[in-house]
Amino acid sequence: MKPAKPFNAPSAGAGLGILVTIVLAFWVFCTPSTADGEGCRYDIDQRIYGSIVAALMMVIPSVIAGGSIGLLAERLRTHPSWLRRVVIVGVACATVLGLGALMGLCAYVPDACVPVVVAALYMEHQTRASAPIPVAIASKVR
Repeated sequence: MKPAKPFNAPSAGAGLGILVTIVLAFWVFCTPSTADGEGCRYDIDQRIYGSIVAALMMVIPSVIAGGSIGLLAERLRTHPSWLRRVVIVGVACATVLGLGALMGLCAYVPDACVPVVVAALYMEHQTRASAPIPVAIASKVR
């Protein structure tokens, strides 16, 4: 039986950041939104271009944010799990809020937090310190 490979949290966080970006770009593509207050809908071409631009614009920040959150999760390995969840999910949602405000997309922040919270909880679970496996000690029966 091969030993399990160690979990590299910063690189996994960066990968999860890319995955979340792809999910959000697909969400932008699938969501029929209005172009203006008059109810004019975006054409399919505009949604395709919007999702590609959203993906390209957010890849670098999501890799940096995901790697940073992975590093934070690795550093908090020995803390209680409730504290780790609060800190990791809070930092991830604050990052989404900051990036949404920076790009002028505050209306999309609540929906964008859903895959981010799932990725943050996965990161917390994978970096949790585990207790050592108990080993039975043989004793002589008299």
